[in-house]
Amino acid sequence: MELRKTTVILATALASCQWFDPRDVGRGGEWEPHVYVNVSLSSDSTFCSFSTPEGWNAPSMGEEPLDACVQLQSASGVYAEGCGSGMADALGFWVPTTAMEGLGIGDSLALEVSSNLWDDFSSQVAVPSAPAWTGVELGVRTYQDGSKDYDEFSVHLVQEEEEHKWHLVQLLFQVDTVAAGPPKFRNLRSLDTNVVIRNHGNSALDNAILLGAESWDDNEYVLRFHSRNKLDEDVPYHYVLIVQSVSQELFDFWLDLETIRQEEHGFARSNVEGAGGCFGLTQSKSQLVFP
Repeated sequence: MELRKTTVILATALASCQWFDPRDVGRGGEWEPHVYVNVSLSSDSTFCSFSTPEGWNAPSMGEEPLDACVQLQSASGVYAEGCGSGMADALGFWVPTTAMEGLGIGDSLALEVSSNLWDDFSSQVAVPSAPAWTGVELGVRTYQDGSKDYDEFSVHLVQEEEEHKWHLVQLLFQVDTVAAGPPKFRNLRSLDTNVVIRNHGNSALDNAILLGAESWDDNEYVLRFHSRNKLDEDVPYHYVLIVQSVSQELFDFWLDLETIRQEEHGFARSNVEGAGGCFGLTQSKSQLVFP
């Protein structure tokens, strides 16, 4: 069975487009604009979100709508731009980024944001190395927790000498029967003490695995995790493994949000000058995995 390319593209876009509540970044009562832009180099557009912790009706904001424009530019001239209008507590719009495919590993991409309500703010990140793996192993219903059965995965991640990679891993599940529903993201579990299960956003975001760069050994890492299997044994299905290699700043931001959620204190680091939030880059790849 061949998975439609559009499904994989949609999965990558969903995995890379994540809204965050600015009240969750741990900066107390500080008032500042927040921006979240994650450029996925495998997608033809990027979602840009803007928000404030107090909302548009705060005394300092009045009721004036926000008009914001985003520019993305590299040293080699790769360029994208877009604008949007809305309320300052929750404004989002898409920017076409097909030209970003011309960026290479290590290239720098700059973000410039201008608006009618805030001073300009900016950021800059380097393109991360693409994710790579030498094999994926699937054990069907090989892990049990009480009466619950789980499928187990082993993903053999690899990197080149002197590379450092930060990963977000997600899993799509598809039942292969007539009239089956669309693919769904699955919650992931792992006994690996080096990973963090991302739960920030509660039900609004599906669970994923965060794996940092510090735990690798000899340029490879065998990532093991499991996902619950509730199907009858005669029902056909398959998975889509989505592996994202992300810029370190984006990984640190996600990790900080998770730490705040778990420990209810701390604050999320920002790499945006003049605002809170994060500007990040993502390289994504996927693989069909059949039982």
